[in-house]
Amino acid sequence: MSNKALDNLVKIGQLKLELFAQSEFDTYLRSGRERLQDASASGISLSGKFLLGYGAAY
Repeated sequence: MSNKALDNLVKIGQLKLELFAQSEFDTYLRSGRERLQDASASGISLSGKFLLGYGAAY
């Protein structure tokens, strides 16, 4: 989706503009890295690894 399309959604109230927060970004990045590291641990079921990997990507 283009920036113009996103701007239009903000104008009509379908999206809310939020400012970038470095601390929030850092928290999500750290969480994703931790989950990916956890997913590589031995002894975790295949479905558990999938859920951790999926959570890290989210």
